[in-house]
Amino acid sequence: MCSRTLVLALQVLPRRPALASLHCLHGFVYSAHGIFVVPNLLSPAARLRLNLGAFLLTLFHLTNIIVPRTSPLCLSPFVVKQESPMSEKATYFNEREHQICLVARMIEDARTYWVAGGGSPMAAILLAKKLYTPNAVYVTEDGVVNPEPMLPLDPLMTMVSSRSSYRALQWGTMNSVGFQAQIGLMDYGILNTLQVDRYGNINSTALGDYEGEHRRFGGPGGADSIAASCWKTLLMTDQQKRKFVSRVDFISSPGFLDGSPNARERAGLPRGTGPWRVVTPWALFDYEDRYLRLIGVSPFVTVDQVLAEMSFEPKMAPEIETLETPTEDELAMLRSELDQRGQITDVGKPVMRQDDGTYAFVEEQKEKGELPSSW
Repeated sequence: MCSRTLVLALQVLPRRPALASLHCLHGFVYSAHGIFVVPNLLSPAARLRLNLGAFLLTLFHLTNIIVPRTSPLCLSPFVVKQESPMSEKATYFNEREHQICLVARMIEDARTYWVAGGGSPMAAILLAKKLYTPNAVYVTEDGVVNPEPMLPLDPLMTMVSSRSSYRALQWGTMNSVGFQAQIGLMDYGILNTLQVDRYGNINSTALGDYEGEHRRFGGPGGADSIAASCWKTLLMTDQQKRKFVSRVDFISSPGFLDGSPNARERAGLPRGTGPWRVVTPWALFDYEDRYLRLIGVSPFVTVDQVLAEMSFEPKMAPEIETLETPTEDELAMLRSELDQRGQITDVGKPVMRQDDGTYAFVEEQKEKGELPSSW
């Protein structure tokens, strides 16, 4: 059996619950055991080789030579969490830096991440790989697998460029990575967004009435495939009332759709996938019964301030945790290696640590005349 046959067979094993609505995009039909039937566009000999490869891999799977994988959780015994000692807490940072550091600490080692575009999601995964999880694998939105980018990246060249794709394991396409996500090989997706609603639906297409008067934006690009097929989706956005809406103006990328049980499955999306976390500079959210829930707030804001910047009332966790602020090591890495120009991180209000160890916005403290002694 040729190695190409083996690779093609490997990509369909083990198979997640069938994504019937997307079979036509693959050009293959899958059986419950992962053996696939190749269409007639290939020669009989080629079809035989491919099906033989799939059969052998299925046999290995059934005899436990290949570890069964139906969700990211089944890899837990094999994941080595890198425990890096936390350095001293930073005394001065801005909202965007805080958000990126929060997400970087949520990255798990030995997991696969499909990262949209550039910006904050890319900065978060690169920071995590530098400091905490060197074995995390990320794939760019355009299909480049686990590159070792030449940093810092050019301002507009965070993908589809030689520097961002340097030493990649594979230069694929958005379609090829989408196929891998459909069969369960992408643990997490990381996205930015324009709007998000209570059920985790994402809008990056238009504000207003799409059939009437509206303002058009860039659209999802590959974010629709990321949100549709990755096991878990992590969303990064700002804490603003106009961004947290009861119902998005346009569903660019699917969350839990109408919020009813099995809504994603009825739409043809893989079972067990969907929104996981929403991270803003002010707060951290998860989902309870497919509805957005507040579980943490940053130490420089209150729960009431977070709720005031939402157009609907989220569910509330029994205990709201206080989120960790950036460390000096994290900021040094961000500012000196990942984003020297400040094109990503120079956003948001500056925050400072006060003499008593609490945090506050610099502008508010200036108005009160209560800047710390170090200033």
